[in-house]
Amino acid sequence: MFTQIYKEKFPKSISIIMDGNGTWSEKTHLKRFLGHYIGGKKSFFLIEHCFNIDLQNVTLYTFSHENWGRHLMEVKNIFAMLYYFMIKFSKDMKKKSIKFYIIGQMTNIPLNIKNVTTYHSYNIIKKMITILALSYGGRNDIINGMKKKFLDYFCINIPNINEVDFNHFYISTKKFSETDVIIRFGNQSRLSNFLLWQASYAELFFLNKLWPDYSREILTNLLKSFSFCNRKYGIIKRDACVK
Repeated sequence: MFTQIYKEKFPKSISIIMDGNGTWSEKTHLKRFLGHYIGGKKSFFLIEHCFNIDLQNVTLYTFSHENWGRHLMEVKNIFAMLYYFMIKFSKDMKKKSIKFYIIGQMTNIPLNIKNVTTYHSYNIIKKMITILALSYGGRNDIINGMKKKFLDYFCINIPNINEVDFNHFYISTKKFSETDVIIRFGNQSRLSNFLLWQASYAELFFLNKLWPDYSREILTNLLKSFSFCNRKYGIIKRDACVK
């Protein structure tokens, strides 16, 4: 599917804002929960596609902290769909050695979701990591990291805070590769409180596709586009300065 040249320039970690399930339902004249069902199915197709091309991490914005404000029945349906698909694809994920982790506020997340995610986090061999952002908010992520930092500072006198220290020890994604790409579906051009700290040098792609319209071809084209990105991180190579 990809030439070796493309694969050498692939990202290690991608993150997806899976927006548009409800809008897709309205456009197709289906009930709203069916949009979440199709969206959930496409999520696991994406995980399989990422596994097949040897990506290290994929982070899915599954349920935001603000989503708790939705109708109770819709919230229940979203978590029921998530549990259903995690059980449905459980054997395949285990066979492929795909680990699952949750980032976000764990307090309100249903116990069955926590349990099935914990089960998949115990894979001894790890070929890919899927990170589910549940009850997640980027601002809360930074605030919680600061709280942990200050707690450590006053207890064991850690030196003054710095960016590298904070990134490696206190932010929720500290265990994982930094995200190289953030892809948003849903025809909106904003991050919606997703990975605000981690997005600082990520390449951003905003698509006019709704999440249930996801296909392997969309991911293929985005990764090819990423392979042409010149990621300088604010640095100009010495040879370029001489020219």
